[in-house]
Amino acid sequence: MTTTPLRKLSAAACGLGLMLCCAGTPAHAQQTIDTVAATVDTVQPETKTNALRETVQDLKDKAQDMVEDAKADLKESWQDAKESYKEQGLQLWNTLKEKAQEWKEEATELFDTYVKSQVVGKFEDNRRQCNQEFCDHLRDGFKAYKIQTFSPEFPEMPTRKAEPDTAWPALTWIEPAGIRSLSPLKAPAAPDPYYDELIQVNRLDIEADGVKLSLDLEPRLNTYGIGAPTEKNLAAFWQKLSESRFDIPLRQLYEAARKHRLNDWGFYRLTQAAAAAIYPKNKNGEQEVWTVFMLNQAGYAAKIGRLGADKSAYRLLVLLPFYEKVYNWPYVEIGGAPFYLMEKLAGKQRNEPVYSYEGCFALGTAPLSLQFRECVGIPCLYEKNDRFAYNLRMLDFYKNYPYASTALYLHAPCGEVLSKSIQHKCASAVDSLLTTAPTQACQEAVIGYLGQFVATYFNDNAKRKAKPDGQPLFPDEAFALKAGDAKDRAILHARLVRRFTDLPVILAEYETTALVGIALPNPPAGAEGQALAAIKGDDGTVFYLFNPNAKDDRFWHCPKPLRDVPPIVVL
Repeated sequence: MTTTPLRKLSAAACGLGLMLCCAGTPAHAQQTIDTVAATVDTVQPETKTNALRETVQDLKDKAQDMVEDAKADLKESWQDAKESYKEQGLQLWNTLKEKAQEWKEEATELFDTYVKSQVVGKFEDNRRQCNQEFCDHLRDGFKAYKIQTFSPEFPEMPTRKAEPDTAWPALTWIEPAGIRSLSPLKAPAAPDPYYDELIQVNRLDIEADGVKLSLDLEPRLNTYGIGAPTEKNLAAFWQKLSESRFDIPLRQLYEAARKHRLNDWGFYRLTQAAAAAIYPKNKNGEQEVWTVFMLNQAGYAAKIGRLGADKSAYRLLVLLPFYEKVYNWPYVEIGGAPFYLMEKLAGKQRNEPVYSYEGCFALGTAPLSLQFRECVGIPCLYEKNDRFAYNLRMLDFYKNYPYASTALYLHAPCGEVLSKSIQHKCASAVDSLLTTAPTQACQEAVIGYLGQFVATYFNDNAKRKAKPDGQPLFPDEAFALKAGDAKDRAILHARLVRRFTDLPVILAEYETTALVGIALPNPPAGAEGQALAAIKGDDGTVFYLFNPNAKDDRFWHCPKPLRDVPPIVVL
């Protein structure tokens, strides 16, 4: 009776052992335990014994232990697999990054190739077409234009005499007149390098006002000539220049101007020096045409002019438009705009017409500006007089500078050497005055000290040798030459007051002199008994007029002839 159940139990046990050995996962092991339990449950209750129960329990415990071991082994294997996959994934990621970089470089190279063949090619074609059209325009013939000049205009002095001095001065209110803001013009940039390089086969060294550079030129460039400067020959010469690699020297000129912080006038001087080096003989005006050509390619609206009606006596000129009005310089009006002659003319020549063309080169549209965006960085040639140091090359830079509005001279920056020298010589005296008195009295003391300085240091005789009558001096010229007339002294005093006191300052300009308007909260205490005058600004600010050319230190005394004359106010 017991044989069959025991056989069933033995068979179940053997099956359990076989299944546990073959089980690959904890789930399979658990299924095996359940199967054994079901088999045991089929044994008749009456045949079950305590020994059987213990055997079954023992088998269950062993099976459970095997399941736990299998779980631990599987967990460890999974962790090892994760680490392995992580390492392999990192390698794969690095490989993908390297591939991506290679793809990016290939794409960039492809894009650059496309740009060179499409965009840049079109840009070159556009410039080439503009030059070709301009050559055709030059062949159309020149027209005659009359030479003219601008002169500064000032209010006329009254014929009647001014009222005598009063015991206590009364303020004269004069509204600002003729104020014009001079905003600087950004210089056009040179062309891009077109993604190619020039084999440097000819190098030419040039210098202008101490700025030195080497230009890379094609050897054939200085072999070009114009012949008789007729319209046909000018067009042929322009065609040759446009087919040369002019962009290389143009970029070098522009980079040199930017490095030395030159303004538009400095860029013109540099281009002019390059033209003189390339065509030293200048047999038929090659210097002038090359200068205009390069300025046009840089974006400036320069023109070629021709003086003389007889072909045997033709003389080519450079005609430049300026953003500012230029005084006492000959000009011709073309298309409603003044173009100034960059040549000195004899007396009879001023009565002859200048021949030029009506239109402009398509890519040259901007006038030149005489203003300074920053302090000029011309290499220094150190020089010193009895009190101040300065850069001698700045005098060469300003020697032939066009005569423009007084605002140009009032706001022109000092050279770096001169600026440091002024600070060194004057700062200690100013500092001592600023610490010994109340605010306005202290400021008045500084203003008086600076007035005495300009009244005694800058003299008229030295000015007459340096510049034409009426044309102001730049700061470097005035300090280097110790020169200055009444207007120069007022300009210098206004600059120094603004520098050392930070007070708002204007200039009240008259035909032969100028007064300095200084914004003070109250009438000057040192002006008691003097004839004061003042200018009231639109915002209510009162500028009390200071005369740095006064005798006997009566600086706040307004001269009688000026009391009834509205000045030109220079901000």
